Amino acid sequence: AGTASSPFPMAFVLGTRKADPNAGSQGKFAPSSHYMPPFMRINPVVEWEYGHVWHFLRLFQLPYCSLYDEGYTSLGTVHDTIPCPALAKASIGKGQEYFPAYMLRDWDQERAGRIVVPKPKTTANSPSKTGTTTPNITISQSSSVVSLDEKAQSSSSVEPQSDNNNTSNIDDADLSIDSDATTLQKTVGLIIIGDEILKGLVTDANTHAAAIALREKNVPLSRVVVCSDNHDDIVEEIQRMFSEVDVIVTSGGVGPTHDDVTIKSVSTALGREMIFHEEMSKLLQEKMTFGDDDDDGKEEKMTEAQIKMATLPESSKLRYLSKSEEWPVLQCHNIFVLPGVPQFFESKIKALAEYLSSDHIEKSEVFKVVLSIGETSIVNILNQVVSEHPHVSFGSYPFVGHPQYKTVVTLEGKAIDDGTIGGAIGDGNGRMSQRALLRRMSSSKARSSLSLSMTSTETVLFTKEEMDVHVRLALADLVNGMPEGSVLRVDNNDDLAF
Repeated sequence: AGTASSPFPMAFVLGTRKADPNAGSQGKFAPSSHYMPPFMRINPVVEWEYGHVWHFLRLFQLPYCSLYDEGYTSLGTVHDTIPCPALAKASIGKGQEYFPAYMLRDWDQERAGRIVVPKPKTTANSPSKTGTTTPNITISQSSSVVSLDEKAQSSSSVEPQSDNNNTSNIDDADLSIDSDATTLQKTVGLIIIGDEILKGLVTDANTHAAAIALREKNVPLSRVVVCSDNHDDIVEEIQRMFSEVDVIVTSGGVGPTHDDVTIKSVSTALGREMIFHEEMSKLLQEKMTFGDDDDDGKEEKMTEAQIKMATLPESSKLRYLSKSEEWPVLQCHNIFVLPGVPQFFESKIKALAEYLSSDHIEKSEVFKVVLSIGETSIVNILNQVVSEHPHVSFGSYPFVGHPQYKTVVTLEGKAIDDGTIGGAIGDGNGRMSQRALLRRMSSSKARSSLSLSMTSTETVLFTKEEMDVHVRLALADLVNGMPEGSVLRVDNNDDLAF
């Protein structure tokens, strides 16, 4: 803006962001370059990322170029701009379609649709050609990189990958915790033991730590129970969980004091005798000092408390799950006994999550749809999308009183089809057949490892590519069904901590 005494502008308000190629080291206030007239550049959104811009535009319903609704995320010229490959919809038997720009999951791919046109090389023996040539484009579905091929035909379509490429070489590895375990993806139940938790004397940090560690390794945490330091209560919870989960993890009650009754409760629940465990005894002798101190710091006689710690259920195992840890994890059948101290529990549960994870089960893409309308306004469309996409896990979370977003919906693909949903997968219109989505095992050896017989149905393990297709189809139906202007943005994670 200029003044009466200085008719020339003194400052410009710009939309420059740090991600822009020419942003350089500009901050919120940046003087003009040396070759320009003197003025101040004001960059109020320089710290904003791609998703923040779209959140602002959608929140205040500001107008923008219609090309952004067709999958373009960065606009140049007609010769160097194509729809962003990362926004390509899963489509079979029809022309390629794209999600709108505000649904870009990975904000770093904002300029993935911009093509760098190589300048023609000229030599003394080869005069330069005049005129402009449109480059030929080849897009890989598995990568956001756009490559140029001077001999290839011009194309901006993304072809779906063939099922024939989804092959796996899987050995007959023992994926079970115990010989009677029958599921591919182990479900975990967590029992938090401690009167101090129930009385509110301390905060339960172990449930949160377990949920994070297990999910990171794609191991479902199915049930969490908090119970007192009471033998009968612990036994009851363990026996109840036997029929509900594959693996039980306990937290707390494993010390030498009177209220440390977890191990005895595990023994009772399993119907096994408590016996003196020689390996645990040797470990205690190596790590602890017994009795009164003498010249070498140890005595052969163990204290009553230490004998209690070395007395374990029959057939117990000490699992050394991490090379760096000093103390092993106690396993009794399908029960893993962990300490209750949060610092110790967190390191143990991370090692256990790694131990329980399966290389055969991958994680799908995850989307977070941020909405400007309340949860009650999306009930019908959400219920419809959930029913039409049984292989996708949905979450709906209201944010009461927030000035911008009111609801967040998360989508994540399910790794396993338990065979309870019959017929074709999709919307019933032949958009995606079961043959196109399900990876059937090519050999009886592999099938026996990754398929489970369940009466007249079959459990099928989805590939990551199949799960991603499921999620993208569900996401398209969800967004298309939302009221106009209600979708603020789609984030590249499902973190609810804004």
